Amino acid sequence: MNPGGSVKDRAALGIIEEAEERGLLKPGATIVEGTTGNTGIGLAIIGRARGHPTLIIIPDNQSPEKSAPLRMLGAEVIAVPEKPYRDPQNYAASGRISSITRPTATLSPPAQKSGSKPKARPALLWPRSAPAALKIIGQLLREEGFFLGLSSGINAGAVRYARERGPGQTIVTILCDSGHKYQSTLYDAEWLARKQLDPGRPLESIFDPR
Repeated sequence: MNPGGSVKDRAALGIIEEAEERGLLKPGATIVEGTTGNTGIGLAIIGRARGHPTLIIIPDNQSPEKSAPLRMLGAEVIAVPEKPYRDPQNYAASGRISSITRPTATLSPPAQKSGSKPKARPALLWPRSAPAALKIIGQLLREEGFFLGLSSGINAGAVRYARERGPGQTIVTILCDSGHKYQSTLYDAEWLARKQLDPGRPLESIFDPR
């Protein structure tokens, strides 16, 4: 069961359990996360259940379907301007902890800076771009009737991996979230037009630049 609607609920549980076991997250300590939605929702659920207040830093271009559940779960939500990952002011870029801790400077007791990143970078994470992921979820909706979110769109990496490995391979992947948090963005025709995004382009266009 993923109570927050995403497989990232499981990742959130693992992060919190490890932090508690290692003594990094004390009873009643505040969880601070920079997120575009799903991971933050998972952390807010776990924090609520285990007595940890949650402070979420989220780009201001995210859908109301993402910020509303965070507030409903009792999290404090701070919306910040969207910045490229290479920008030091990015809400959650690797190594950019200051962009998250700066809004928490007034917390009492003071927030502690701590960060982690995966030990490996799986090949299946290609590509991490929204346009490619949008093509995946658009085609799955049209052809399979699957109503999925952007995290599931990373399966574009599984497609490329399969193409590179050739026939006869077994590729296992996960459709890890639903489209409910994207109804006012990725599933809204006017929003897509403003962003010049086209979910109707075929999957092959991800790999063929023409």
